[in-house]
Amino acid sequence: MSMLNDEAISYIIERTELFQYYRNHIHLTYLDIAVMDMVITNLQQQRMITEQLRREAAIKRIMVSKAIEDIMKYITEHEQEDCLLVGFSSQKSNPFREKSSCSIL
Repeated sequence: MSMLNDEAISYIIERTELFQYYRNHIHLTYLDIAVMDMVITNLQQQRMITEQLRREAAIKRIMVSKAIEDIMKYITEHEQEDCLLVGFSSQKSNPFREKSSCSIL
């Protein structure tokens, strides 16, 4: 997959507008129109991919080691609040308890 720079995108946009003009003002076969529509569709897909790549490139990144340190710090600070580590205050507050079945007398 190749990245398109702004000049290339501008050129493709101009060509697309030209294709649309020809399609509306000159007699073209259905095959010609289908080919031009495929080019336009491909251009739209490339624009979407380019925009997504730009968004992803702008994301602030951190080192994995720093992320691991942050996760370990968070876990250590909140371990007293973790019911799976310290248990539940009562059996009723345990969402993982086995459900009692109804018995008919």
